[in-house]
Amino acid sequence: MVDQDAICELVVQARAGHEQAMDTLAHRVEGRVCAYIYRVTLDSDLTQDLSQEVMLTMVRSLSHFNHPDRFWPWLYRIAQSKIQQHFRTKQRRLARANDETLREIAAENEAGLHDHGLREAMRRETVAKVLTAMRQLAEQYRAVLSLRCFDQLSYADIALTMDCSEVRARVLFYRAKEALKKQLTRQGIGKGMLVACLGLFGKVTAPADAAEGATAVTAASTHVALSTVVAANTIPIAALVATVAIAVGLSVSNPASAPPADATAPPPRQIRNLHFTTQLQNTGPEAENSLTKGAYEQWFQFPEGLDGPMLFRMQRWNADQTERLCAWLQDAQTNCYFSSGENKIYLNNYRVFWSSLRVRRLPTDDAAFTEFLDHVEGDLGDVVYTRDAETGMLASALDYRFIDAYAFRTEFEYNVPDAMPCEANWHADAVRVDERDAMHKRGWTYLRLSGRIGNRAITGTGRIPFFYALAQGHPAWLRLRIGDDPELVDCSDGAWTCSANGNPIATYPSGTFLEGLARPWMGMHTLDTVRRDAVRRRIRFTTAPLDDQARATVTLRPEGLQLTSLTYTIDTETDVIERIEFEINYQPAGEMVFTWLQDIPGVEQDFPAPQAPSALPTVQKQTLEALWLILLAQNELGVARASPRQARGRLCP
Repeated sequence: MVDQDAICELVVQARAGHEQAMDTLAHRVEGRVCAYIYRVTLDSDLTQDLSQEVMLTMVRSLSHFNHPDRFWPWLYRIAQSKIQQHFRTKQRRLARANDETLREIAAENEAGLHDHGLREAMRRETVAKVLTAMRQLAEQYRAVLSLRCFDQLSYADIALTMDCSEVRARVLFYRAKEALKKQLTRQGIGKGMLVACLGLFGKVTAPADAAEGATAVTAASTHVALSTVVAANTIPIAALVATVAIAVGLSVSNPASAPPADATAPPPRQIRNLHFTTQLQNTGPEAENSLTKGAYEQWFQFPEGLDGPMLFRMQRWNADQTERLCAWLQDAQTNCYFSSGENKIYLNNYRVFWSSLRVRRLPTDDAAFTEFLDHVEGDLGDVVYTRDAETGMLASALDYRFIDAYAFRTEFEYNVPDAMPCEANWHADAVRVDERDAMHKRGWTYLRLSGRIGNRAITGTGRIPFFYALAQGHPAWLRLRIGDDPELVDCSDGAWTCSANGNPIATYPSGTFLEGLARPWMGMHTLDTVRRDAVRRRIRFTTAPLDDQARATVTLRPEGLQLTSLTYTIDTETDVIERIEFEINYQPAGEMVFTWLQDIPGVEQDFPAPQAPSALPTVQKQTLEALWLILLAQNELGVARASPRQARGRLCP
């Protein structure tokens, strides 16, 4: 590393107008500037162009620089600004080093090597693996790794360089290490080789006149404990690369004997939390499609697994993630929105839904689900996803849609510690504004169902919890009768149809008759609950906002069945269904109206919770072939006059 005291003295002299000092300073720092830019961009031609711009800016601006002891953070900040400016103004993808570049790098570096272990490790195959792993990282991850590991800047200096807080610098470095570990495993290199691979990368990208020690990586700087660190904190580059060569050589020459790489995502049944950051598009009428709305950092928790309720938190940042903006929190008992501009916390009735009215997707959605949804809504366009080969979960994504966050890389992290930090104390001085209605303040409510299908009247009651914390004490249930047909019942004990005397006719899994309805305690807005239920049944749908912008309609049009459609009217601000209209053969066939009770004192006797019949466990459970509301419209659930055996055959052909 260039001596700090000597650099400070050169800066002082150069600021005083000594041309020789300025020339010497430029010569001494140019190599490190080039190395830093290349490590971030991985483009040799671009590195030459940007390094010249950085040096020119340094010469022009040095007279205004008053802190010689902070020279390196200042200079790296100039370099970082030039890099960011390039990717904003050029409107093109991050340049990728091709095979010819790899061969040139390997040849240039091997020409000056004398250590046998290093020559062996610098084989093109090994270099390609390490460079490929680095290339897959986001630009800011490569930047923070370079500043910390190769230039050995403190977190305070990194914060100055990247124009963020020191805490943010630490978080970025941690995430960069974890992302690099994942990429290394995909190249057949164990996660324990992190320091070794960083050392190799530093050697490959080092300035031509760099001393051997200048490319060493310390275990302390990466906070990685290595068994190979014995008597000193610094691991010589030759020893590092020899370790890499052994590891890579085993995985290449004898794949069967190499330990399997860790899966990016655990099996779906084991997933309990999820974390990732993505850029979202501004869909407002004044928006430019080429600009991002901001970076949205998201946390999910699944306390009962992926099939159970979901808790959610989202932090919005500016596009380069240096400034916190608004935030959302949907925990076990509240829906909160923090307005950074107003410094207010709003308690809302509704859960998050996208203003574009597109369906919310999760990295845990399987490929078939996503593919069908793409057919219905269209995909996002210039976004490339990678799925984990073993689990099918999303592993990463590259987003090329925005010029101000070009080639933005998202890493999907599963089962990470402290996956959803609860920041209920957002800005202690923030004003709390409670905009909830009575039933959402209570956390649960009763509802009545009415209407008709054909000439048959619809009558029914139910209870719905709005939050996960209320779902145990006030679990969801539904009772529904259509004319003289059997009563449909759904509760935590199961779902069944029963005759007037209460005897079960057919039974189904719990939740069968809640499918296609609002289930807010599960964590999704009703808009998304209804549509995601439709996607699971491979039912196509259309979504449209109403004129008041506070409601929207969702129309389900199943294929391969009688010409039947359901049109939901959903109040997006209260997060409930107002009505479902039925249509058969393009003719109105009836509607189901939902009445949600804001005040409930004195009405408990009208809403007796269902009790499972004693004979229920002995009746064979069944599943429905189609969404029950579709069957209801087609009179496929009208089994009042059928025997139990006939009913089971009719319901489940």
